[in-house]
Amino acid sequence: MPEEIEIETEHLQETIEELHKEREERAEEEKANAWTRYISLTTAFLAVIAAVAALQAGSLANEALIDKNQSIVFQAQASDQWNYYQSAGIKSNSAKQTVAILAALPGHPPDAEKFWTKESARYEKKKDKGMDDAREFEKQRDEKAKEAEEKFKHHEIFALCVTCTQVAIALSAIAALTKRRSVWYISMLAGAIGLILFLNGYLHTVASKAPVHSAEPVKKTAESTGAKKPSGEP
Repeated sequence: MPEEIEIETEHLQETIEELHKEREERAEEEKANAWTRYISLTTAFLAVIAAVAALQAGSLANEALIDKNQSIVFQAQASDQWNYYQSAGIKSNSAKQTVAILAALPGHPPDAEKFWTKESARYEKKKDKGMDDAREFEKQRDEKAKEAEEKFKHHEIFALCVTCTQVAIALSAIAALTKRRSVWYISMLAGAIGLILFLNGYLHTVASKAPVHSAEPVKKTAESTGAKKPSGEP
């Protein structure tokens, strides 16, 4: 009877020791893999950065396209004004030639010569206005083209940010599955590059919102001098 109790006690002791070893091994494993808890935090942070950067990149691309279209519109209006300028110049030359012909004719009516002289001066004024309007539209065209180019470059910054953060998120997933800390370090490096690009793009956005002189008064002036009807008769 005492021998049976001793055997049961030894078996129980072995079981307790095995449980202690399992608990210690589990604790060591949890301690060794404790860094994986930070993977979810960094992945969530990078996902937020990627989402905001993607939204900003899309917005900048749309704004750049709008500015580019406006630049094309200003180019068309400038071309119309140059046509208006040429038309007024032709009519002015015709009036001058008429004055010269009348001056060469004996007994020509003086009122006709005065009329065509005034017409020539009137067309010269219209020609000058057409030239000024065309140059103003060309100026606005260049401004819009420059703004579109800057926004496209700004868009590229956020697009690169999205690329880097997505790569970082993918590497974080691989690190979580393989339990390899070196992969997570590479992920953090890619995420840091993405964060730097995001901050750079954000600072660029703040700088681009600085107040600038609007070209709207120039546009109104051009329209008031005949920009809406360049193809008509001067």
